[in-house]
Amino acid sequence: MPATVEGIPAIRTLISEGVNVNVTLLFAQSFYEQVAEAYIGGLVDRAKKGMPVSGIASVASFFVSRIDSLIDNILSERIKTSTDSGEQALLQSLLGKVAIANAKLVYQKYKEIYRSERWQALPDKHAQTQRLLWASTSTKNPNYAKQS
Repeated sequence: MPATVEGIPAIRTLISEGVNVNVTLLFAQSFYEQVAEAYIGGLVDRAKKGMPVSGIASVASFFVSRIDSLIDNILSERIKTSTDSGEQALLQSLLGKVAIANAKLVYQKYKEIYRSERWQALPDKHAQTQRLLWASTSTKNPNYAKQS
């Protein structure tokens, strides 16, 4: 299921109906939060109907390397047009680092969500957290390839 504006309510509905869901094409932290909320909301809806939430599973596939592909292009253009050497150095230092920083922030949000009061009632019903999967983790830029 794509993590789109249209997909978010469908995720909640499917989870509430007991359908396991692989959510994909996640790039933004705000969409991850919406996806996690849809998952938890679906479990809550299901539990309110007296239906079991154990065995319901979901994966949120968060794409990493594509972020750097996009942001690095923007940074490179800014580096070319900047006349400030300090700004150029700062922008240069960000190349290849935005995607990992974004993923770290998403992981912190994941931990926050599954420590929340809203979630805490569900593990007693044997609910499982929505797994956060790092997708497309290979580098797209050969300059970032691991040196052996």
